Amino acid sequence: MEPDPIVLAWRAARGRHVAAVALALGLGGPLCILALLCLRDLVHTLGHDEATALVFLRVAIPRVADDLVLFPGWSLAPLDLERAAFLGLSACAIALAGLGWFVAVLSFSAQGRAVFRLREAATAAILDAPPGAREE
Repeated sequence: MEPDPIVLAWRAARGRHVAAVALALGLGGPLCILALLCLRDLVHTLGHDEATALVFLRVAIPRVADDLVLFPGWSLAPLDLERAAFLGLSACAIALAGLGWFVAVLSFSAQGRAVFRLREAATAAILDAPPGAREE
């Protein structure tokens, strides 16, 4: 039986732990980046109410000569950009909540498997012990 509880939990449900970490980092990271981009564009509209068009979700790396545009984004009116940014923020929040719930389900089921394995090992040790040692 494994004395370290972390190693025991890892060995009991390795696939579920890997799936939980992969989902949290693989989907949670891009969703957080999208939420931050929406928030950046929403804050950017505060000083540009009279502008005719603003770019939504533009991703560029600033350089000395010109910007390296990774994603050009969409040109929207300020009011439409505010709506799109609020919609993007709320969609990211709902998606992150659902992702958190699913990762929690995976984690709790992995913990349940570890407890089952521990109980199984303890029962086997008790049953394999000589009759005189069972009372202790």
